[in-house]
Amino acid sequence: MPELHAFIAVARSGSFSAAAHTLFVTQGGVSRCVQRLESRLGTPLFVRNSRGVSLTPAGQRLYDQVEPAMQTLSDAIAGVQTDSAPGGVLRLRTVSTLSMRWLVPRLPLFHERMPGVRVTIQPNLLDDDFLETDVDCWLYWRKSATGQWPRHLRATYIIGRETVPVCHPSVLPCIKTPADLLRYPLLYHAEVPEFWSQWCEAYGLPPPQTLDSEFNIMAGAIDAVADNFGVTLSPACLLQMDLRAGRIAVPPNMAYSSRRGYYLCTPKTRDGDPVIEAFRDWLLECAESDFETD
Repeated sequence: MPELHAFIAVARSGSFSAAAHTLFVTQGGVSRCVQRLESRLGTPLFVRNSRGVSLTPAGQRLYDQVEPAMQTLSDAIAGVQTDSAPGGVLRLRTVSTLSMRWLVPRLPLFHERMPGVRVTIQPNLLDDDFLETDVDCWLYWRKSATGQWPRHLRATYIIGRETVPVCHPSVLPCIKTPADLLRYPLLYHAEVPEFWSQWCEAYGLPPPQTLDSEFNIMAGAIDAVADNFGVTLSPACLLQMDLRAGRIAVPPNMAYSSRRGYYLCTPKTRDGDPVIEAFRDWLLECAESDFETD
């Protein structure tokens, strides 16, 4: 089943990286699943092209038959779970990098606490109005340090204000002062190009004249740093997995507070919902256990 899920996600998106973000796993994990399926079937299912990947004739035949069957299975299981445990599904919309690198690795702990609750995760929308009735809550990046949330929402800060520079481990010995970072290509997230200027201001440096590569997801910038493509600024909470793996490094004593971060947003009409309240409390406990002090 994991191999088929990966195959369908790649076929739908035309990209291994996009499929990884949809499934909240790594691109390498998706690639390995597809390779196992191709090995079992004895035939290639995708061909690479300038726009990504496309299905081979054999892949198209498999997709045409498997996709409707997988959808039927998914609908059937969801229906039984909903009938057997009304109110036992928490429908969350969240940022892909936060989900992959911070939330999902911790979800088994929430399931231990609330074994009757199933958390389903959807990718965030760029300009969400938080009005959809098929979503219970959002883990959303605050886009402005001074902006107001919509009046119908209750927004609780969870984590992510502490922002740190990120470099390749081989570069770390060369970074003695904040100014040393500016000698490397400056990578940035498309939604927060101002982070570098704010960070420079915090350390008494002139703003950079130019920035280098832009990424539409923070995971892409982190992966580029791991490939020694440059340096970036990232919420510290997104880095634990990569730091443990030795893929990246964080120069000490160069953090600053962005005054933004990730917030749990819930409709005020759902105040008092026991599942949402339990989820909020658990998220705050997870953030506190990470020793974030911002």
